[in-house]
Amino acid sequence: MSESANGVTATNKYKDRLFRAIFNDEEHKDWLLSLYNAVNNSNYTNEEDLEITTLEDVIYMKMKNDISFILNNQMSLYEHQSTYSPNLPLRGFMYYAELLRTKYHNYKIYSTSQIKIATPNYIVFYNGRQDIGDRKVLKLSDSFEVPVKDSDECYEWTCTILNINKGHNEKLMKSCQALQDYAEYVNMVRENRIKGANLDAAVEKALDEAVSRNLLNGYFNRHRARIKAMSLTEYDEEEAKKVFHDDGYNEGRAEGMAQGMAAQKAEDEKIIKEITQQKDAEIEQKDAEIARLKTILAGK
Repeated sequence: MSESANGVTATNKYKDRLFRAIFNDEEHKDWLLSLYNAVNNSNYTNEEDLEITTLEDVIYMKMKNDISFILNNQMSLYEHQSTYSPNLPLRGFMYYAELLRTKYHNYKIYSTSQIKIATPNYIVFYNGRQDIGDRKVLKLSDSFEVPVKDSDECYEWTCTILNINKGHNEKLMKSCQALQDYAEYVNMVRENRIKGANLDAAVEKALDEAVSRNLLNGYFNRHRARIKAMSLTEYDEEEAKKVFHDDGYNEGRAEGMAQGMAAQKAEDEKIIKEITQQKDAEIEQKDAEIARLKTILAGK
C-alpha cells in the first residue's frame, strides 16, 4: 500500500467495498450470521452452517458480487448500494445465474432427475440520498419489453431494497449491531462532507470517532489503514457517479432542448414550404387565367 503526506492513498489492492470486507470476513462470520438473522427474523447460532459462495474477482457492470452464501437451503445475495437503480433486479439475476453456473456446472443438467438448487433471496442494503422509504421491492418483469399480465404464468425475480439510512428500519438495525455500526460510520463520513470537510479529512474524522466509540468491536482500530483506503476509493466513486448523473441529466436536458428546437425548426420549414407551394399554385392559376383572357381579347 502506498502512503502520502496526508496518510493512506487508495490503491488497487484496496479497491474493495467496505460492506463486503466487513460481512465477508472469515474471522467474523458471526456478523454475517447476525445480518441473516436480522433480515429473516431467525435465530441461527452455528456460524459453520454458512457456506460462503461469493464470487471472487468476478465483475458485472463494473461491480463485484458483494456477498453470497447458502444457509438453510437458501442462497442469499447481499449487496450494498448508495445509488438507486431500477436495474438492480437485472444485476442481481445476473449474479445469481453466474453463481448457479459456478456451483452446479458439474451436475448432469440434462439428466431426467431433477436437480434441486438453493432458493434465491436478493437483498440490497441501501443508504443513498433518494427517499425510498424503509423498504422497496423491484421486479425483473418491470423491465420486460412486453408487460406481464397477472394471469400470465411467468417466473419472477425480485430485489428487496432495505434502507439503512439513519431513522429507517430501526428494528432491523437494532437486531444486527454490525450493520448498525457500519451504517453509522458511513453516515459520519457523509455528515463530515456536508459540513465542508474534504474527503480525506471527512474519512479521518469518522475513523477517529468510530475508534473512540469502539464500533465493530475494535475493527476500525485494527484495520484503520485498510478501511481508509477503501473509504477513499468508495466515496470517490460515489461522488463521481453523482457528478456523472447530474452532468448526464444536464447534457440530456440540453440535448433534448436542441432536439426540440430542431424539430420545431423542421416543422416551421415544412409549413413555410407548404404555404409557398400554395401561393405559387395560386399565382400560376392567376397567370393562366390572365393568359386565357388575353387570348380571348386578342381574338376579338
